[in-house]
Amino acid sequence: MWQFYHKTITTSTNDDAAQIGSPYAVVVADTQTSGRGRMGRSWLSPQGGLYASFAVPCPETPHHLAMVAAVAVAGLDSRLLCKWPNDVMLDGKKIAGILIETGNDIAVIGIGVNLTPNDIGGFLPLDRDYVLDRISNNLRKYLEVYNECGFGVVRQKWLQVAYKLGQTVQVGDKAGIFTGITDNGFMVLDNETVIISPGA
Repeated sequence: MWQFYHKTITTSTNDDAAQIGSPYAVVVADTQTSGRGRMGRSWLSPQGGLYASFAVPCPETPHHLAMVAAVAVAGLDSRLLCKWPNDVMLDGKKIAGILIETGNDIAVIGIGVNLTPNDIGGFLPLDRDYVLDRISNNLRKYLEVYNECGFGVVRQKWLQVAYKLGQTVQVGDKAGIFTGITDNGFMVLDNETVIISPGA
């Protein structure tokens, strides 16, 4: 399914995958000089991490892909939890971030995973190729589930590993008890008193 391209150094794997423009192209880099996260935030990309961008046909609701990818990453280890809308946590620390960008009928799923021992506590395998293989296989599996069954199945899986579900959280200027996500992937606080879109 995937066609892999490796770069020792690049500005952004997301940009590279978008430039290739072919569904199922995957660009992997040892380091990025201009890695970015959600809302234009800088994403540090030192040697030793995993920086990979997966190009797929763009669905009608691209933000669903962040949760598809988060579930794929969380499948690496039972201790990993998905933080809404696009992060993966271990023991309260962010170890992975996901960035979805779209254009020309292609969606690029950028995944950055911090594999440095001090940040992951030694729970995850440190071999990058192994981690890439596992994420690639998991992502293929959950994309197939999403395409065949819709977002509902992915949503249920995401909620099983949701970070701080049932606890008080703050998103921007809004705070409340995180009670779930809607059928469209929006965050629900205080039993639907407050609903926050993934772009908030």
